[in-house]
Amino acid sequence: MLKGVIPAVDSAGLIKSIRDTADERVMFLSGRLATQHLFGADNEGLISLSEYAQYFRDVQIATDAPLIADGQSGFGNPLSMWNAAEEIGRSGAKYLLINDQPWPSHSAVPAGADDLPTLLGKIKAAQDGSEDSGMEVIVKLEGVQTYGLGGLIKRIKLAVKAGIHQVAVSRLNPEQLDQLAADEVFSKIGIMQDDDQLTLAKIKSVHPAFIIPVNETLKELETYRKHIIAVEQ
Repeated sequence: MLKGVIPAVDSAGLIKSIRDTADERVMFLSGRLATQHLFGADNEGLISLSEYAQYFRDVQIATDAPLIADGQSGFGNPLSMWNAAEEIGRSGAKYLLINDQPWPSHSAVPAGADDLPTLLGKIKAAQDGSEDSGMEVIVKLEGVQTYGLGGLIKRIKLAVKAGIHQVAVSRLNPEQLDQLAADEVFSKIGIMQDDDQLTLAKIKSVHPAFIIPVNETLKELETYRKHIIAVEQ
């Protein structure tokens, strides 16, 4: 089970800078950060399954770190989700994170939200595609602006009923986070920090199962890039 702060990473170089030789912490190879690293664009939907899977394999070989792969919205329909899970599982991922956006996923502003039959179909496809590798599927729910807090809690319960052990929730505001933290489902929930609505301090104050600070990492990498440019000029 995931717990604590899970580093979001974009490359083998960043993993090596975080990790020492005895460090077995799990890290998240974010599609958003990988797209920034590879293409210089903040849009995870620009990366294809073949590109991400190859990049994941390269990073895995270079670091041998336990990694969460970013399955996004499955890179297409539920059949594509099955293919994605199978290919990424063969690449050595420990976990596969999938979201409830329609394909292609967007990074800065979600592309919308799957209806419930589509979401449950994607979950089943990801589980079936992960069966041979033993990779665990984590569901990321980020459409609270579309289906509201009540709809979010319903999706969490349905995901758990479908066999999902942990759920990542994203794009909450502070009031929504406090309300969710008071619900009985919160023990299975981690928080993805994908925008500026929540600070890390606020997220830590409610003690979720895990935290993945993608937005914070994105800002730190951008500051680093600006520093490098300034030094070179």
